[in-house]
Amino acid sequence: MKAVHTTTGRWKYGLFLTMTAALLWGILPTALKILVDDMDAFTITWYRLILAFGILFVLLAARRNLPDLRRIDRGYAALLMLTCLGLCVNYITYVVGLDMIGPGPAQVLIQFNAFFVILGGIFIFRERFVREQAIGLMAIVIGLALFFHNRLSELFTSLSQYSIGVFITLLSAAALASYALAQKQLLIRFNSLQISMCVFGAGALVLLPITAGSIGQIATLEWPGIALLLFCVVTTLLAFGSYAEALEHWETTKISAVLSTVPLIALAFAELTVFFRPDLFSTDPVSVISIAGALILVVGSFLVARKNN
Repeated sequence: MKAVHTTTGRWKYGLFLTMTAALLWGILPTALKILVDDMDAFTITWYRLILAFGILFVLLAARRNLPDLRRIDRGYAALLMLTCLGLCVNYITYVVGLDMIGPGPAQVLIQFNAFFVILGGIFIFRERFVREQAIGLMAIVIGLALFFHNRLSELFTSLSQYSIGVFITLLSAAALASYALAQKQLLIRFNSLQISMCVFGAGALVLLPITAGSIGQIATLEWPGIALLLFCVVTTLLAFGSYAEALEHWETTKISAVLSTVPLIALAFAELTVFFRPDLFSTDPVSVISIAGALILVVGSFLVARKNN
């Protein structure tokens, strides 16, 4: 397996797909925050994966385009396993880390996924990374630090359980990066829908032993809860589908830079939801320093993501 995946060069389409994924992933935490009152996080994740797998299986079967896993060599088989494992580990470790250190620090640490992907894009896929993009990357770091300044101190308040939570969340970021990089190389052999179907199916199998006793929780949901769960499933499907297709057309370094704005979208949507429905949950107040950090992060993302001449 000597070939290395190269993009199509359709960067505007790749940017559109990436922004679509960022918007959907920004909305998803609010939906999960509401739904988690009625179902545990692992069960929600299992339903998201198994239903998304089922939708893709029916779609690809109707098109007679199911992936033929019998004809792939060992190299691509290993990549497919790495892709599935990366996503499963990310889902599980993120939930565990989130429970141990809280949403604020977890949102900061999970952004290290972008740095891992950028390094992989440079050293594995030989993507360009010029000085202007390096400045943008530094701006992203500063912007994230300022935006979450009131949460960063929490990373150093404990040397036991908290430090373990930090490590687990960093592991989650690394797992997500390995998923993205392995999936990009798999695009040589499979299309994005085929890869997503395999990943969702494998994830559902991995989580089944953990959630077997709680799958029946769906029977306790009222119709609004069921609609919210289906929304999470569709969001998962469309977000990962857009992300996977974006890898076909745009460089991983630039995709990761745009996706670094997901925490801002998530918190903005949460604030909007609380404004209209304050009875659902509460959010932390946003300070002037946080707003300044948000602006710096957006500028940094633009510098990294802009098209190379």
